[in-house]
Amino acid sequence: MQFDLPLKLERDLVAGALAFRAAEPWKFLGNTHYLLVTEADDNLRALSVLGQGRQQYGLQCYAASCAVEWLLLVEMSSPILLTNPTLVYEILEAETLDLGARKDTDLRDRERLSRSGYEPVPRARQAWPFFRQFRPNHLPWHVDEAAARRLLTDLHRALRWAELAPSLDWSDLAKPIALRRFPRVSAELSADRPWTPADVSWDRLPRVRARHPEPLPVDPAKVAAVKRLPVNLKESLWVDERPQMVEIGPERDGLPYFPRIGVCLDGRTGMAFPPAMGSAARPIGTSALESLVTTLQARGSRPGNVLIANDTLAITLGPWLQAAGIASEHRPGGEVLDGFWEMMDRF
Repeated sequence: MQFDLPLKLERDLVAGALAFRAAEPWKFLGNTHYLLVTEADDNLRALSVLGQGRQQYGLQCYAASCAVEWLLLVEMSSPILLTNPTLVYEILEAETLDLGARKDTDLRDRERLSRSGYEPVPRARQAWPFFRQFRPNHLPWHVDEAAARRLLTDLHRALRWAELAPSLDWSDLAKPIALRRFPRVSAELSADRPWTPADVSWDRLPRVRARHPEPLPVDPAKVAAVKRLPVNLKESLWVDERPQMVEIGPERDGLPYFPRIGVCLDGRTGMAFPPAMGSAARPIGTSALESLVTTLQARGSRPGNVLIANDTLAITLGPWLQAAGIASEHRPGGEVLDGFWEMMDRF
């Protein structure tokens, strides 16, 4: 993945960011004045202008892979993030412009501004533009060429949107997300001319399909090796897997990621066996399965029961456990698992 942009694109992107800053679109637009963009396949992207809250300034552009789901999640973000703080990074695919201070940037950002001939005025607010891309299971990183081109197009859209939005009817802005009408434009709508109300249609968000992971493939040879182990009906094992906010990388694609850690705990004592860790590219459940197989081989037996607290993990591991002749049960983890993950968070 190439993060060194063509010079013209780099300069156009910086110029677009500075035009966005000069227009101050947050004077009217808040981060709930979403604009939906219909792509050729009828999938919806979404744009959100930040700055009205005077905490974060810029533009966020959500990809069709997550846009509708993300808008629904934002409304209940506080309780969700308390229970799953990595959710943002697990589903979010987006490009962003941030307008901040020099301390918010890194060397690559500052070199980009220098090549573009921009020198921020000392002590000016929101004077340092920087650009990031979010990809599922990765930490935010610099934009590559494709992301930069999308973001540049969206910056032009955002300026036209800021000109038009104050003249539109926002009477249902206080309604719950699921009940609101959202403004929508076609991705083919040119930003080379001012937009009019006729360019905008108003629709409710479509229903979001639940995310279901694929079950892990069953390797007959590995399953046969496990099935040869005797069963100890008195034993049970907790099996779990969670992402950990530890920066690792970058991977081959050049993006830093956070690992998914799989673990097995003794169902009676809560003692943890050696965990397994995998990259962002590994399917969900792979690390948990690796930890389980290693634990079974080390113990020399199969448990009478495997306890799984995670619905997603139950889906990914279910066929493998069944093939290996291991009974499983869905059960909330409680203190056993919570204690282990709290310990992991301290490292």
